[in-house]
Amino acid sequence: MIQQRRYLWIAAAALVLLGLVAFLAAPVNNRLLSGSTWGHAPDGYGAWYTSMVEQQAPIQRWQRPIAEFLEVSAHEPATLMQILPRPVSADQVFAERFWLEDWLVPGHTLVILGLAEPVTRAPFTVSLPTAAGRVQVQTRRRRSPDGSFEPLLADEYGAIGWQQSRQGGRVIAATTPFLGANAYLNEPGNFAFLAELVADSGPIYIDEYLHGYRDSDVLVREVAGSWLSYLAQTPLGLLAVQVGIVGLVVLLAQNRRPGSRRRLTSPRPSDSEAYMQALAGVLSRADSRDFLIEILLRSERQVIQRELGLGDGPIADGELRSAWQAKGRPASDLDCLSKPARNCDLKSWLRGLYG
Repeated sequence: MIQQRRYLWIAAAALVLLGLVAFLAAPVNNRLLSGSTWGHAPDGYGAWYTSMVEQQAPIQRWQRPIAEFLEVSAHEPATLMQILPRPVSADQVFAERFWLEDWLVPGHTLVILGLAEPVTRAPFTVSLPTAAGRVQVQTRRRRSPDGSFEPLLADEYGAIGWQQSRQGGRVIAATTPFLGANAYLNEPGNFAFLAELVADSGPIYIDEYLHGYRDSDVLVREVAGSWLSYLAQTPLGLLAVQVGIVGLVVLLAQNRRPGSRRRLTSPRPSDSEAYMQALAGVLSRADSRDFLIEILLRSERQVIQRELGLGDGPIADGELRSAWQAKGRPASDLDCLSKPARNCDLKSWLRGLYG
């Protein structure tokens, strides 16, 4: 009877822990992916990014901290595009970007989509004429005209998109984060209008760090740093309680009482292997399978590009396939590079590519 009650307590604790992790992690992941150029869902920007690459626009993803971007773009004019995962007020956005005024001086452009302006009585869905074609938007948020900005996309209820000249540069903003989302793939005016907004301002950087994507070295550094920071800021008493609870759960789960220490002979594990397994465990618990496959596919794409003499920069899928076929290989070998990560059997693809 006591043993059954013990197992019930263990099962209840495990269910509560799993529920808490699912509640906290899943919604955050879903929100972060909204607006990402890696996203293939209706709220992602994968189709627009691909169209820009095919047009040979100077565009690339930025997956490092913003401080590093400020150093890279310090002198030559550039465009930074940030698509907010959720609506944020203009006051909060510009307060968080305290670096903006100094950064704009050389003639930079910041494009930020998803500002939380007031909701009006405007229709939710409207189609507005522009020089690039009709642009469809779905939002009731509008910015009231006050003479401080130039409307780029507007109706009688106010501005949906606008620009401001500041400190020698420009700030372009919109109330909708979905201006060029995959949902508008069949609305060519949306893609063309957004392309015009970021044109003629130097290289274009899409902030994917904002959506949780990291270059591999940044990911390793931040995962290690977050654990060290947690340990450094947590009181020793609380750490002791946590360790005690974990130890008690392990003992109960194994249904064994603490006994005398027994020396076990086992091979010494490889430190690097243990670290890689620990990192893999962290990423697995964060539900990052698609993210890891995307990293491996991008790395493999760069290897193929270098072998074909095409360099490391972004190139269109068609150009890569043509170069691959010129080597006497079928274009179908590269199908996995253009599929969503969840639809790619990475192991089978690599075996077919090099086997």
